[in-house]
Amino acid sequence: MSYLKEFNESDSVLPQFPATWKVAPGICWIQCNDPQTARRLGRLKDSNLVAEAVSGKYLRTYVVPWTLVKANRWVKRNIKHIYEGFSDEISPMDGLGNKKRPIQQA
Repeated sequence: MSYLKEFNESDSVLPQFPATWKVAPGICWIQCNDPQTARRLGRLKDSNLVAEAVSGKYLRTYVVPWTLVKANRWVKRNIKHIYEGFSDEISPMDGLGNKKRPIQQA
């Protein structure tokens, strides 16, 4: 019982990549735990809220009349706000941890 109490009382939830899955031909569900992504999904004219968490964690699931490919593309295009703080700091590295230098032509 103490494990469940500790699990439910975790103080922070990091935004995760939204999950998509096909529930019927031409129908997909998109599940997210980020309020900003949920608002974007809610604004779509074809989306409907299917489920939401009531256990304390932020979790929303929407249904959209899209193929799985289209749903995955939407997710990849619209989740940049989750990772945008890290994208400028990433620099190309090789396997030894050295920064890659541009190839010089002779």
